[in-house]
Amino acid sequence: WRTLVETAQSIPTKYPNQKWTPPDVEAWADYAMEETSAEQADIGTSNQLVRHTGFVNVNLYFRQGGTAKSPHKYVDDIAVLFRMLTVTTPGSSDIVFSVPRRSTVGDYQQWYVINLTMPFYSDEVT
Repeated sequence: WRTLVETAQSIPTKYPNQKWTPPDVEAWADYAMEETSAEQADIGTSNQLVRHTGFVNVNLYFRQGGTAKSPHKYVDDIAVLFRMLTVTTPGSSDIVFSVPRRSTVGDYQQWYVINLTMPFYSDEVT
């Protein structure tokens, strides 16, 4: 998220357990990542495959009437970045994102809010 969106798209982001005052900008994000389950994905081999699943959930806040492009265009552009993305981290399993889902939350104070949920999985051989 930090590389693809916060830095590249210039969208300040609030992360969990962080003091935060929304900046005076046209758009900002509230980021969270949740692992939802881990299950055995194969049977009968000496090494077992465990599949971890979860999602990245982001609420994107847009100043009402004050963005250079449509809030939905911002969200679509971000969703394309994560669609079927594989993140490789040395020393651990790849994280594979599937198709992001978006939903309009609506007006909140001076902000227009859209939620973007990006499901992922990661396989671990034990």
